[in-house]
Amino acid sequence: AQLAPDLVVMMFGTNDQSSPKTKAQFKADTLAMIDRIRAARPTADILLVAPAENNRTDNAIAMTEYAEAYYEIARDLRDVAYLDLQPAFGAAPADYSSTSARPLMLIDRIHPSDTTGGYAILMEIWAMVTRGL
Repeated sequence: AQLAPDLVVMMFGTNDQSSPKTKAQFKADTLAMIDRIRAARPTADILLVAPAENNRTDNAIAMTEYAEAYYEIARDLRDVAYLDLQPAFGAAPADYSSTSARPLMLIDRIHPSDTTGGYAILMEIWAMVTRGL
């Protein structure tokens, strides 16, 4: 509340995949966070950003499940915006791995590169904000 944000961007999921947190629990946790934000700052816009699938091969939950949870929340449950980063990154994790022709991820296979993947995320959020949530 003290920060008084006009926009809150929520981008979770990558760390939750290895917990594993079910889609239902992820959705419930997200709803609780949204409600806490709304209680503190009722006029803030909220943008749910679904990360692209990372390059780990042992994820217990696919990022698409969490993206579906975010989408369902935005569509049916709360007045929030939704952005899926998968189309911006590529169809498959191999398309944007650190060793691909479009290296958006770090060699750790989990995090986006600051200069490429981070920039791609920034540009997608910027496009969403400037065209109106």
